[in-house]
Amino acid sequence: MRLHTYCHGRASADNIVLEVRYGNVPIEFAPGKTAIEVGKTAKLIPTIDTVIEAIKAGEVDDILKVIKKPAKA
Repeated sequence: MRLHTYCHGRASADNIVLEVRYGNVPIEFAPGKTAIEVGKTAKLIPTIDTVIEAIKAGEVDDILKVIKKPAKA
């Protein structure tokens, strides 16, 4: 899995978005939602920690089952 961050809209430290990818496929945590709106930069690390804990707890397993496994390079 890969975590990507980017600014949504105008480049701003108050508008951070986190995208989690499995291979090259963005994970859809809710229908049509492939990113997590973080907001301020200070919330980025706690948000990443929450995503990691959810992955470790198996909360993302069902989502990953429907994504085709990425090809090995």
